[in-house]
Amino acid sequence: MVYAIADRYELPDLKRLAKNKFLETTNHISSNNEFAEMTRAVFSTMPDHDMGLREGTIDLYTNNIQVLMAQSEIAAAVMDNNKISSMLMTNMVQSATRMSIAYNEL
Repeated sequence: MVYAIADRYELPDLKRLAKNKFLETTNHISSNNEFAEMTRAVFSTMPDHDMGLREGTIDLYTNNIQVLMAQSEIAAAVMDNNKISSMLMTNMVQSATRMSIAYNEL
């Protein structure tokens, strides 16, 4: 994985490019199994300190939660990994808080 190599050799520009390409690719995943496997790979192969792909993946879930979690393979990938579940819940709470603040400012 290019992203992991860029992380290992501390190449921030390559890391950013790899992250952007990775996130673009997720829009073209053709099956639920592929998406579930991608999610598992991001959370099992990247070091805990590196949040780049993890945050991008969690943002995808947050923005498409109803569609993604309705798929049993994807829901299992989330539920089987505490890191994914925790980050997803935190991101959803933060998103709801931002929306509430914006609404109250109207």
